[in-house]
Amino acid sequence: TRRADHAARAGDGAGEIAALLEAARIWDERLSSPDSALEILERIIERDPRNVGALSSLARIYERGGQWDKCVATLERAVALAPSGAAAAELNFRLGRVQAAELGDAARALAFYEQALGFDPDHTEAQAAVMAAARERGDFARVAQLLERQAQAQVDPAAQLQTLLELARI
Repeated sequence: TRRADHAARAGDGAGEIAALLEAARIWDERLSSPDSALEILERIIERDPRNVGALSSLARIYERGGQWDKCVATLERAVALAPSGAAAAELNFRLGRVQAAELGDAARALAFYEQALGFDPDHTEAQAAVMAAARERGDFARVAQLLERQAQAQVDPAAQLQTLLELARI
């Protein structure tokens, strides 16, 4: 955090935030100290309440700690800040995963998985979750749509052939 303090004294707010994010990552991932990372992330959010990266990291700590309500609230806050593309897809996917696996709300989970695909149609984990739900409810039109998308995105001819064969069986 010395780099962050130096950047703050120099009036470099962006540099301070970047240094704090890096410090939080190190405390969490390398030093296995989520409590220290949590303190730093809260400091970041205090200075920059719209920092999606800090909110995402904070939610990850809550998720690993089994604090599901805090995890969901933090992820929803991050999604509300209107990120786009792969970042928004991942946030929505994580919300869906928590809803399904930890809170038992399959319908809400599916809505988040579909939103993830709206931001990134090639998000493989969201595709798999939506496909599983579609198969379960007998929505083979949706399964076929997802398989077509997968086949188009695959670069390995053998994998593409397997996907097309699966599509043909539907």
